Amino acid sequence: MNWSEENWNWVEWPHKDNGPLWIGVHWRLLDGRWECVGLKIEFAPGARVRPLRTKDLRGINLGGLIERAAREFTLDLQETYRDPHDDGPFGALVDDLIEKVPKGRPPVPLARLQETAKVYRDAYAKRLPPTKAVQEHFGVPYGTAGRWVAQCRERGLLGRTRQGRAGGTMPPPREERR
Repeated sequence: MNWSEENWNWVEWPHKDNGPLWIGVHWRLLDGRWECVGLKIEFAPGARVRPLRTKDLRGINLGGLIERAAREFTLDLQETYRDPHDDGPFGALVDDLIEKVPKGRPPVPLARLQETAKVYRDAYAKRLPPTKAVQEHFGVPYGTAGRWVAQCRERGLLGRTRQGRAGGTMPPPREERR
């Protein structure tokens, strides 16, 4: 693969105990979009070097790291490969590659939201905490489960409710509400 299909960039990530970590983010063009396909982690020059431990990695917010790396990757592509005077095919290729760098989180697939709504409704019917049920079913952080539930509501897969209140069923049709 060449630079237009696969690339790396390095991000300095703060570490409270031993100085910053350097994290190499491996990018590959998959299905027309740059995606993170690997990481390389080491202590930054000048930091006290020792074996990495689990607690070192717990301090890394992977989503935030990838978003930051994507922003820096875009700048790297622009600065390294894009000649502002190149209106030919090479300049167009770089512009196209820059457009394919992810901006924010990728959308949650509809099938995942439909399953989220089903898990939520089932838990609600059993009088269990529904967002926690989503969290445990998918093995995701509670905040992620909450965002998915909110997206289900936005798409009409779950009924509306007041903030902080569970409500997992769609409202019944008008004639059945009496």
